[in-house]
Amino acid sequence: MSTHSFPPRRSINSTLSSAVACTVLATLVNACTVVRDVPKTGLPAENQIHVLKRDLFFGRMFFRDREPEIFPPWSEPGYARATRFGEWNNQTRQTIDLLPSSIAEYRINPGKWPRVIGVVPTGTRFKLARVTFEQEFEYHAYYYYGEFLDGPYAGKTVLLNDIWPRAGEYIDSKDPN
Repeated sequence: MSTHSFPPRRSINSTLSSAVACTVLATLVNACTVVRDVPKTGLPAENQIHVLKRDLFFGRMFFRDREPEIFPPWSEPGYARATRFGEWNNQTRQTIDLLPSSIAEYRINPGKWPRVIGVVPTGTRFKLARVTFEQEFEYHAYYYYGEFLDGPYAGKTVLLNDIWPRAGEYIDSKDPN
């Protein structure tokens, strides 16, 4: 006759304790964000100057807790799909746009768009200042930061993540020598 050995039954208290411990651990891990600068190997040289090929918005579209970023209007050709940002208004039962569809729409009434600080004009020069890598329990990401060299925002740091993957559409890179 064979005997089977089963694991001991766990009480409801020990099961709940395990669940609480897992929740606490997950919370602690998520609270720990690892941020480190990344060497710019394979990226443009530090002295390389980039020039905007077209007007872009300067503001806080995605990352409201970071430096402002530059980004194109959501309705322009070549812009990533599903990037129209809106909020549902329960009173009017309509979606309210948070970003203008074009530079022209912004210029008609700039006060209507609190996420947009202004427009960075074509020809504005900037350089890549630093790249950081952030890692949390659930995600990791690279952040590309530039510094404006001239124009209305000269000396300001800007997040380049929205244009960097499609840099050829938005910037020309020039060697100052």
